[in-house]
Amino acid sequence: MALGEATSHGTKAVGEGGGVRKADERVAFFSLESPGRSWVFPYGRILFAHADTEGHVFFMRTISHDLWVRGQKLGQLITLFQREMVADIRPGSNEWGIVEEIEVNENPAGMFQ
Repeated sequence: MALGEATSHGTKAVGEGGGVRKADERVAFFSLESPGRSWVFPYGRILFAHADTEGHVFFMRTISHDLWVRGQKLGQLITLFQREMVADIRPGSNEWGIVEEIEVNENPAGMFQ
């Protein structure tokens, strides 16, 4: 893969038992599930995040990756990330949100900033 060339991994599915899993206390890492891959990201590598006002799209940029989560009731992810209490995000639904699609894109340029 050439420098600056992005790769992408995304998933689209909704089922019970997935969604956003909240930790009982602060955690150092959070995990994310996309097709064929499980990701673990340290909170210390997050650069910024935002959610649309309707709570349908959540975006996060880390030092090395861009994360897109699409679904419903995702606005509360901002508060959970501020408190470092998101443990896991995977397709599905629970009281913390409905996750319909997850996309992870490499951001190689970010590693050199």
